[in-house]
Amino acid sequence: KWEKYGFEIGEFPLEYINKNYPDIKTLSGDLFNQNLLNNSFDVIMLYHVIEHLDEPEKFLNFLNLLLKKNGYLIVGTPNSKCFVANYLKSKFRHYGRQHILLYSPQALRKNLEDKNFLCERIEYPYFNTEYSKISNIFKLLNPFSKVAPAFYGNVMTFYAKKIKKIF
Repeated sequence: KWEKYGFEIGEFPLEYINKNYPDIKTLSGDLFNQNLLNNSFDVIMLYHVIEHLDEPEKFLNFLNLLLKKNGYLIVGTPNSKCFVANYLKSKFRHYGRQHILLYSPQALRKNLEDKNFLCERIEYPYFNTEYSKISNIFKLLNPFSKVAPAFYGNVMTFYAKKIKKIF
């Protein structure tokens, strides 16, 4: 029932969204120049976005302006301090040239709180997904694997509430 917007820079994803989800208004280009109104969104969700940004602090400030009072920011991103990252080091699937900055849970919480968001919940989605299989555990133990499989704790999702506007 909500008015939904999606922002995407890739041509194929834009076409896919427009074709399959006509109720989502899509935006592309420079997000900072979209003529979006301050205090106009109830929820903003970034899933596997923040780790690709050159200036995540500037982006969080911008999102704070867009969110209504008590609005929610949902951020899903790789966890640089998870078991697999520590155990398999360079084989951690989220280390790569596309990721500019990976966060630990503590660092992301601090970054969000510095931008006037209150972290109400952190989840580590894994169980009840297609990845929570015994075969993934065997892949984790395989010394010949080039890349570590998905595993509990590799990804974290923060649910943060806007507590005040940044000036």
